[in-house]
Amino acid sequence: MKLVVVESPAKAKTIEKYLGGGHRVLASYGHVRDLPPKDGSVDPEHDFDMLWQVSPDRSKQLKIITDEARKADALILATDPDREGEAISWHVQEVLRQKKALPKTVQRVTFNAITNAAVTEAMRNPRGLDEDLIDAYRARRALDYLVGFTLSPILWRKLPGAKSAGRVQSVALRLIVDREREIEVFKTQEYWQVNATFEADGQPFTARLVQLDGKKLDRLSIGSKGEADAAKATVEAGRFTIASVETKPFAKNPPPPFTTSTLQQEASRKLGFSASHTMRVAQSLYEDGLITYMRTDGVDMAEEAISAARKAIANRYDSGFVPDKPRRYTSKAKNAQEAHEAIRPTDFSRSHAASGDHGRLYELVYNRALASQMASARLERTTVELTDGAGRAVLRATGQVVLFPGFMALYDEGRDDPQDEEGARMPALRTGDAPAKTGVEATQHFTQPPPRYSEASLVKRLEELGIGRPSTYASILQTLKDREYVRVEKARFIPEESGRLVTAFLERFFERYVSYDYTAELEEELDDVSGGRLNWQKLLEEFWRDFRPKAGEVMDQKPSEVTAALDEFLAPWLYPSRADGSDPRVCPACGNGRLSLRGGKFGAFVACSNYPECRYTQKFGQGGSDQASEGPQDLGNGIELKSGRFGPYLERDGKRASIPKDVPIADVDAEMAERLLSLPREIGAHPETGKTIKASIGRYGPYLEHDGKYARLNSTAEVFETGMNAAVSKLADAASGGGRRQGASREPIAVLGAHPRSGLEIKVMSGRYGPYVSDGTTHATLPKSADPKAVTLEQAAEWIDAKAAKGPATKKTKGRRRKAG
Repeated sequence: MKLVVVESPAKAKTIEKYLGGGHRVLASYGHVRDLPPKDGSVDPEHDFDMLWQVSPDRSKQLKIITDEARKADALILATDPDREGEAISWHVQEVLRQKKALPKTVQRVTFNAITNAAVTEAMRNPRGLDEDLIDAYRARRALDYLVGFTLSPILWRKLPGAKSAGRVQSVALRLIVDREREIEVFKTQEYWQVNATFEADGQPFTARLVQLDGKKLDRLSIGSKGEADAAKATVEAGRFTIASVETKPFAKNPPPPFTTSTLQQEASRKLGFSASHTMRVAQSLYEDGLITYMRTDGVDMAEEAISAARKAIANRYDSGFVPDKPRRYTSKAKNAQEAHEAIRPTDFSRSHAASGDHGRLYELVYNRALASQMASARLERTTVELTDGAGRAVLRATGQVVLFPGFMALYDEGRDDPQDEEGARMPALRTGDAPAKTGVEATQHFTQPPPRYSEASLVKRLEELGIGRPSTYASILQTLKDREYVRVEKARFIPEESGRLVTAFLERFFERYVSYDYTAELEEELDDVSGGRLNWQKLLEEFWRDFRPKAGEVMDQKPSEVTAALDEFLAPWLYPSRADGSDPRVCPACGNGRLSLRGGKFGAFVACSNYPECRYTQKFGQGGSDQASEGPQDLGNGIELKSGRFGPYLERDGKRASIPKDVPIADVDAEMAERLLSLPREIGAHPETGKTIKASIGRYGPYLEHDGKYARLNSTAEVFETGMNAAVSKLADAASGGGRRQGASREPIAVLGAHPRSGLEIKVMSGRYGPYVSDGTTHATLPKSADPKAVTLEQAAEWIDAKAAKGPATKKTKGRRRKAG
């Protein structure tokens, strides 16, 4: 019997069906070992020896693999065809070796798609483990460990409120923060455009003023309404004729099939998927045998796939859509490793597969791969210039016509920040024509700062810089969200104050290690390790030689010294120039104290040097706001609107009330302030108990309270508007479970089917602490990144098995401190 080890149970089931008798296929459920999260797991003093530990949630599955290995004649390691897959195979082999359960014959096989043909062909061509890839994995894992376990304790001690730092994570965060800085220093500039509309042969078109009184106009040439009105009057008075017509044909080539990063980018643009959700769905499509392996830098397809694509194009379109020769692609990305194919469907005769998000992503992959082998689109760009009889004004109109759609009949690549395309349709025009002018318009515009990064544009930028690997981008972005270093608004990343502070700390004290060039160079060296051109221990030795003393130097500094250095480093941002020319460091409350950065239990904040006589504070990063510079605002009746380290609040005679998040500061007038300070509000006596029902706002938002029991409200407005009937109803709903679980329902979110081994029905449920999966006996909380509506049966079974393997939770001892590190 031959034992075959793969990563996932879904893959194991499919492959065992392909291989038939004489084979036992088991899943490792991903990585089986990792470095223990404690000091000493990597030993720089002994050639970076690494202490590996079997993951607790993998011990049960490893025992099953070990028992089967003792009975097997051969072990076939068939994990994914990349560095991580090679590492998993190596870990499995090492565990079996330590347990003296390793069969005499050990083989490594890889396949790019889970199809019968691909698996069968791979089994005919086994090889040994790739030691260079394993060394690259060890180097990368050791680097991440050394950076994380060296920087994070420094952050905890020197930067209150900071959570962690990572080798690539911190550089990605810096990109987001740097973009925010660009936006903040951007000076908006007013400009005007003058456009005239014309009509020829019943077809309208628009032309823009590009020259006035012999002077060429660029975008910012007309800077005021007065100038715009004068230019508009000139255009209105002129009689325009066509001075020139220039027509240029051009071709547009199709983009290559997807790589990991371009799939993440396009799924973000067109489907609204996060990078982590894209990879989760793609993994499922791969395991179902619908697409090829989805972690790849390669942009070309196998010969048989190209042939199948060209055949599918010919079947769907006429022969003009099939180019004379197959298209070949090479990657322009820095550090690209093109050992694998691009992402493509395994069967080009199947244009639709699966449903929901899986179906949408499959269709995207299919269309992109098919379009990559289609003919180029042929277009024609037309530029027309019009002049008036007096020669004072020149107008220009541009447009394009699609002569032959080619690949655009199926697919057109999305853009992160679309701009106006020169794609308007133009009528047939000739020199000397005098089209009818139908209107003139002067429109005001303002220059715009660079846009914040979306997931798509950030992934694209990371790849352009050669930072990280495409297979890690999803987890990097998710970590930034989980650490609350960034937030996402309207699909764009905005750095939180904690993220800005961590970035400033790293830029000030570890500048080299968060620089884009250094991080990219390190990636190139890791690629050299995987290519056998560099020893992994030498790479780590050179890194550690400089990094360790730098870390020790920063650790020896006092927290006050670190805060002072950050205060100086961040001064231009914390204390921007004031409109009246006064010193931005002078306290706006007492008028003579100096503002400076302070560290507190809950993070950094700015305070007055005259504390405790002057208790003025402002949140970290609030230096540019009007609220911060003006100090407390008098709202009348003795009420002051102030800004503290936890945000804006109201105060009168020592009583305070925070401003709720759903109440804009601009709406906080004397009336609103009185209402907030008057809370809690008594609604009346409960008709059954006679006890008072109150409405108020607490740490977790607006709520109702009655006899020691609570019900959540949806908004601040409800605190003041909820009447007796609604209050009794909400309290009753909360008592029955609806309110207590934050809107949770006793009905399952989804019923997935029977557990592959136990036969118990698995459901996705909504619980008090978030969604979870359950087979009726074991409950497993979903990972933060998981979409409850997209969970598959295989994923749920894996989580339930892992939770069951851990055994019952142990009670925590009160008062015990968890040792850092």
